[in-house]
Amino acid sequence: MTELQKALQKIVYEGYEKIASEFSATRNRGAGPKIKPFLKFLPESGSVLDLGCGTGRLIPSLPVGLDYLGVDPSPKLLMIAKSTYPEHRFLKGDFLEADRWGKFSVVISLAAWHHLPDFKSRLESLKKMAQATLPGGLVIISVWNFWGRAERRWQLWHHFWHRPNLDGQRLGARDLLFPWKNQQGEILTQRYYHAFSRSEIRSLLKSLGASRKDYDLFSDSDNHWLIWRPTK
Repeated sequence: MTELQKALQKIVYEGYEKIASEFSATRNRGAGPKIKPFLKFLPESGSVLDLGCGTGRLIPSLPVGLDYLGVDPSPKLLMIAKSTYPEHRFLKGDFLEADRWGKFSVVISLAAWHHLPDFKSRLESLKKMAQATLPGGLVIISVWNFWGRAERRWQLWHHFWHRPNLDGQRLGARDLLFPWKNQQGEILTQRYYHAFSRSEIRSLLKSLGASRKDYDLFSDSDNHWLIWRPTK
């Protein structure tokens, strides 16, 4: 990982610690990924690993028969999750530790995978998620779709021509920083996102030996959705 990529990772980790309470409040108001597209893929029983679980907002939508484990690198978000859902398990960790906690019927990451700052960590995280999945299980990932709405396409286009520097290094063409503002309009931190394309996701899966029959990849105006059935 380059120094620039380390700086982007630091922005993600430290940023969520700064905005934990405000972030939680927005999720309580219904912000965040719209989760209906993937609910039909979930089994009624088994186990689920929620990577980048944040405050645990996924829990109310899950079948009651699924045993849940939420994992996130932010201690403050985990504190909120534990107080909101004390009956469930939460642990501190990240994508590259996905195989650390056993094997699950479903491994899920909603609106978090796009925070990984480089190709190597994205590829390795997919390997770890596959290793954490039981035979016949699923990996479900959502990332922002920057081509789905006009305002996001404009953000991507503007960024391409006006890429900022971080620690003296210019960001990649699809690596974006956005300010996080509180309700008073004050900027609390920056947030980093990688603007995935569908072809990039397919290329990562192909690097792992996945064929097109192993996954479904579809998009709505907000997100790209990957439903992957690892076979190796």
